[in-house]
Amino acid sequence: MAAKATSNNINFNPFQSSSNALAEPYRGRRKMPSSMTKIPRYLYDIGLNKAKDIYCTSKVTSAIKGFDLNMFKRDASILYEEISRAIANNNLSSCRRDVSDKVMQELKQEQKRRTKNGWSRIRWNLSEKGVENVSVVQGRMMATSQDLTNAFAQFTVRFESRQEFGAYDDNDRLVAGDSEEVGANLKVVDHWVFERGIGPIHKTNSRWRLCARLIVEE
Repeated sequence: MAAKATSNNINFNPFQSSSNALAEPYRGRRKMPSSMTKIPRYLYDIGLNKAKDIYCTSKVTSAIKGFDLNMFKRDASILYEEISRAIANNNLSSCRRDVSDKVMQELKQEQKRRTKNGWSRIRWNLSEKGVENVSVVQGRMMATSQDLTNAFAQFTVRFESRQEFGAYDDNDRLVAGDSEEVGANLKVVDHWVFERGIGPIHKTNSRWRLCARLIVEE
């Protein structure tokens, strides 16, 4: 049930904090095929995905004492807001422990592009309701060794919220987004993947980290 990283996509480190790879990127809900001949395969894939979800959740429950999926969703929502705010404030160092090395490099590159495009500051906030809907849409295991001693659990989480966003140049002119008067009226759906090491070597310093942000068609 656990995908295995190969030498082509991962540099193995027995004490690494991230697998640096996705076991299986979430691609959204599968649509019912129009052809009857494709339905058996569709049902097989649905069952297989469900089995993978259950397997991942059971491994996490066994490895993390007191693990609760609802509590995980609450903590993921907090990380979502904290990381999003760090990005908006150009304060990536504040979320360094909450993201993988790969994601941190992506965030730094995005920050450079915003600066190059004349974005001097970003105004960002969630609505008063915060994250309105949060759901775990997929669970997968990533193994970096044959015996799962360096295994990672990956939960893909769907966040639905209303946000306030505006980007300004050096002269404080709005160059992207909406004016402040509009408020948090932008509906946003994000799919983030959180990862945590659950093998024996991760028992002392493991934590959930953002390891990927996905673009998913709904």
